[in-house]
Amino acid sequence: MNHLGRVVRQVSQRSRSYSTEGASPTALIRQLREKSSAPMKDVKTALVQCNWDMEAAFTELRKKGLAAVSKKASRAATEGLLALCEKPGMASIIELNSETDFVARNDVFQHLASRVAQAALSLCETESTSPGHPSDTSVIDLHALESVRIKLDHPKLTREGTVQEAIQEAASIIGENLKLRRAFHVCSNSGLVSSYLHASLQPGLGKTAGLLTLNMKDGSVKAPLQLMSSVGESLAMHIVAARPLFLSKECVTKEVWEHEKSIILSQVSGSNKPEQILNKMVEGRLRKYVEEVVLLDQKFAMNDKITVQQVVEDLSKQAGVAVEIGCYLRMEVGETTEREESMQPTEAVAQAG
Repeated sequence: MNHLGRVVRQVSQRSRSYSTEGASPTALIRQLREKSSAPMKDVKTALVQCNWDMEAAFTELRKKGLAAVSKKASRAATEGLLALCEKPGMASIIELNSETDFVARNDVFQHLASRVAQAALSLCETESTSPGHPSDTSVIDLHALESVRIKLDHPKLTREGTVQEAIQEAASIIGENLKLRRAFHVCSNSGLVSSYLHASLQPGLGKTAGLLTLNMKDGSVKAPLQLMSSVGESLAMHIVAARPLFLSKECVTKEVWEHEKSIILSQVSGSNKPEQILNKMVEGRLRKYVEEVVLLDQKFAMNDKITVQQVVEDLSKQAGVAVEIGCYLRMEVGETTEREESMQPTEAVAQAG
């Protein structure tokens, strides 16, 4: 399985066309303006030059120095909640969508989301990580999750049935379309799973989530779990705030390197400086790119005098055992990722009463 830092945030050409297909010129201008913060005139010009391909237009704006590295995924027209369920060494998280944010604050919707997250964890409890991998993360098959039977303990939702039936019942009661969009499982065989939910309405529910595994390289050593849990939660908060795209430099693909280098070369090509100086400028900007998007090289959100890698090294010294981040996951309600199309979410349509 791939590292989440390498997979979750890479948007493929296929998913880009999915997220903007059928969008009007006005909508594309608004989306690119929000994503790039470039002047409206330049946004429209770039879109026209790129035949209204938003990703190509964004790249063009970056070449002109009018847009920074995007740290925001494309937003789908969805609201809802993330629901997290944990037990030692593993966690499952689901995204349940509604049409409006108002419904996301509804107690029926929140109860349903929590129960679906519990069902997701129960579905994964018998699974183990891949051989040779002390920690891993996986996409939960939505069709399998929809078939899990759950019991709802809510005055308006008391029946027992499948997850799919529960979503349909809740949609009928609430009066909005509800959609189970995606679900992930994160586990560690040699350490712990840490998490943080931002904009949490109640325990286990929120709008943005950060999860990671902290693995001990020597499983025979008993590490101070309280210390590891505290540092792990801080790192999960960092993931939410800093939006890393990759776990380590080794996870950055050749295609990404070449793409960034071409943009930087376009930015410096008109400076009329000697080639040696230009090469140093390119190297410096590539280093800055790494510091912006690679988790281990990012400045720690709680103390920008050190990097995340140094936080992990300090933890290893205090714990008396070598610790490493095995994998991580960042999720936000409504974001678009390359996994979206492969997950086939079920949408429950509210029936008018």
